[in-house]
Amino acid sequence: AIGNVWTPGGATTQSITVNASGNYSITVTDANGCQGTSSATTVTVNPTTIPTISASGPLTFCQGDSVELTSSVSTGNTWSTGATTQSITVLASGNYTVTDGSNCGGTSAATNVTVNPNPTPTITASGPTTFCQGDNVTLTSSSAIGNVWTPGGATTQSITLDTSGTYTVTVIDANGCQGTSAATTVTVTTNPSPVITPVGSTTFCQGDSVTLISSSSTGNAWNPGGGSTQVITVSNSGNYTVTVTDANGCQGTSVATVVTVNANPTPTITASGPTTFCLGDSVTLTSSSATGNVWSPGGATTQNITIYNSESYALTITDNNGCTGSTLENTSAISQQNAAITASGPFCENSDTIFLSAANNGGAWSGNGITNTNSGQFSTIIAGPGDHQIIYTLQGNCGGADTIIITVNAGPLVSTSDDQTIIQNESTVINGLGLGTLNWFPSDGLSCVSCNNPTATPLSTTTYYLMVTDANGCSSTDSLTIFVEEPNGEMFIPNIFSPNGDGNNDLLLVYGNIKNMNLIIYNRWGQKVFETTNQAIGWDGTHKGMPLDPAVFVYYLRVIHQNNIEEIKQGNITLIR
Repeated sequence: AIGNVWTPGGATTQSITVNASGNYSITVTDANGCQGTSSATTVTVNPTTIPTISASGPLTFCQGDSVELTSSVSTGNTWSTGATTQSITVLASGNYTVTDGSNCGGTSAATNVTVNPNPTPTITASGPTTFCQGDNVTLTSSSAIGNVWTPGGATTQSITLDTSGTYTVTVIDANGCQGTSAATTVTVTTNPSPVITPVGSTTFCQGDSVTLISSSSTGNAWNPGGGSTQVITVSNSGNYTVTVTDANGCQGTSVATVVTVNANPTPTITASGPTTFCLGDSVTLTSSSATGNVWSPGGATTQNITIYNSESYALTITDNNGCTGSTLENTSAISQQNAAITASGPFCENSDTIFLSAANNGGAWSGNGITNTNSGQFSTIIAGPGDHQIIYTLQGNCGGADTIIITVNAGPLVSTSDDQTIIQNESTVINGLGLGTLNWFPSDGLSCVSCNNPTATPLSTTTYYLMVTDANGCSSTDSLTIFVEEPNGEMFIPNIFSPNGDGNNDLLLVYGNIKNMNLIIYNRWGQKVFETTNQAIGWDGTHKGMPLDPAVFVYYLRVIHQNNIEEIKQGNITLIR
């Protein structure tokens, strides 16, 4: 197993494999270094016979063609397909060999046969291949190149068709192989051709109509209008067509039928003046048309008529097309309106608001002192002393107007001495001047109420008013306040004031050394007319910017004194002017 050396070759393995002719021996060296050589073994290798393959034509061809392969050995052949003939016919791609079956026979080199498949084009349609006349379909080959269409011979990838036929495409590829698609059938359906028949004249007056009939009983679509019936009734001008869709979905549109609707005349009436007028006057009505006029009532056919009374007049005109139109005009003859003003006055300048009246309502008042032109509200305060012309006008036809003079007498002059301060239980003389009857109020603490210079002994701070009334019955008022001091001071609110703008007692104020306050004034209906929390802000006798009439008002007063004691007072306040 060891110590071997083969000759020839020099291999040292126990075994060798030989594939060449020669005399082979082995020399063995043992453990003692001793050697021995075997006798030679002669090996003879006979040469192998290798067949060759020849082809009858190209080894690369299209599907459907073939090639014949022939072995160089006439007998004893075995082909890779299993055939044992000298020649075989090849239809499919592959590597083909032949083996010589004789002693020392061999196998040929492989012969490669390539069979290129023929193209298998398909046709794709862009839409339905059955369609209506006027439409089309595009057929597209699955191959971008090498196309030949039948019929027509087009070589593009796509063709657009609008005629019936059976279409195929043949494709030749880069190998020269060709294939033809399955046939695609294109069917073009003829569109319907509808006809419109009018029943009656297609030219008529506004308000009339004509009936149009389609030649098709079904599938109708009218334009304009969109009706789908076989028969339509038309009352407007236009070009009318009907489009018919048949069972195949194909459409056809008729020739247009022209319908002309003549507009009825639209007469207008022009009046020479107001159509509401006073009895005894008149108005002339004129038609916008010079001819074809008929007036009703009366039946006049002139362009103009003159009206003296109240009536509704209808005008009908007929134009050259025989079409008619009408309009209406109302006239009204009315009596003169009475605007006489009811006599009023004279008034005093500080009188309450006065409402003037007249024989008929609905007119407009104007003049100095008028504060509401609709209701005739008159303010003596705004007007002031003097004679004032007041006009009342009834608007409209036969309206009227009247004028009166309203006299506003000024109030008498009146004045009082300045405010005074006394200690409680003391007295003082107060002075007043005025032309007319004198009246001091309130009377508490006064020695007299109708004299010029009464002695006043009020127990608390009091505002005294002097009212003077003259021969016209007009009054004027002035006031002064006697402040009565107590050792600890007191809070005081007057119970009367006169906001007449004379600078005396024009504001209602809360007096006294107080810390906080809230004063609210209400009218006799409970409506709040004034509120303040500032002692320095007094009430001027107005509400929402308008002076209030003389009246008695209710006040609510909440006071916090300097010693933080709360006091609440309620009472009446008299507003005079």
